[in-house]
Amino acid sequence: MTPPVMNDQRRGILLILLSYACLTGEAAAVHHIGHEATPLQFALMRSLGSLVLIVVLSRKVGFSVFRTGNLALQFVRGGLTVVSIWGIFYGFASLPLADATAVSYTRAIFLSILAAAVLGERLDKVRWLATAVGIVGCLIIIRPAFEAWRPEYLIVLTAAGLNAGAMVATKVLERQDTALTVMAYMTVISFVVCLPGFFLPWPGVSLWPWLLAIAVLGPAALYIGLLAIRSADVSVIAPFDYSRLVMAAGIGLAFFGESPVLADFVGAAIVTAVCVWVAASATRNTRVHRSVEQRKL
Repeated sequence: MTPPVMNDQRRGILLILLSYACLTGEAAAVHHIGHEATPLQFALMRSLGSLVLIVVLSRKVGFSVFRTGNLALQFVRGGLTVVSIWGIFYGFASLPLADATAVSYTRAIFLSILAAAVLGERLDKVRWLATAVGIVGCLIIIRPAFEAWRPEYLIVLTAAGLNAGAMVATKVLERQDTALTVMAYMTVISFVVCLPGFFLPWPGVSLWPWLLAIAVLGPAALYIGLLAIRSADVSVIAPFDYSRLVMAAGIGLAFFGESPVLADFVGAAIVTAVCVWVAASATRNTRVHRSVEQRKL
């Protein structure tokens, strides 16, 4: 029989992969719209979709969904998320889809360090090495882009660090609050902050299906991601962020004619291998831990 801890880790990995699939679809929608809308409006569409999701999911608990054990951290988490979303949306609207995705992978560095420093998670050599190898794979992919540096890359890099902080804050909050409560606060904060986007010029009717895709895929990705963080250690699921690269490269080629070069294939192979490596390591370590605990009993 599979140990419960191992089941939790596997569930977390599967959930985070589903979350990243939704995020990649959302990124493709933003990339298609480009600068016809602003990051403020992209974030507003996501928050509108999230409000609908919150209403549906909290229909049995009502306003008690906002009952929290750490109100200050909820606002900090919401602020970090909103600012990081603006930066990420700007990057996906401005840069090639695969490049923007690859630069966002630097979040893994921030995430692993913060998980150890703030959450006290133990990072073994395999996880540290997996993070380092994954970053190398990303650098291989974006190397041509760095030959003509653009400030958009720095914006996405900063957003990745802020997003890592938001994920760690989520893990702390969910020691007391539900995933739904965390998402509810983040949604309301984002909606209020992004309200000025209503008064900006909006894209034409032909682009509204893409805006609606943002409203659906973004909230779905956020909620599934919260469930993944609840199931598995942040340091275990962090390297699986690299799976978005394969998804983004495929969408970029199929829908936007952004043909990958040799470096893209090499980098994608590296980051995919990292995901498989970490999954195998997590499973093996869980079995060893379980065996040790049984011997103690």
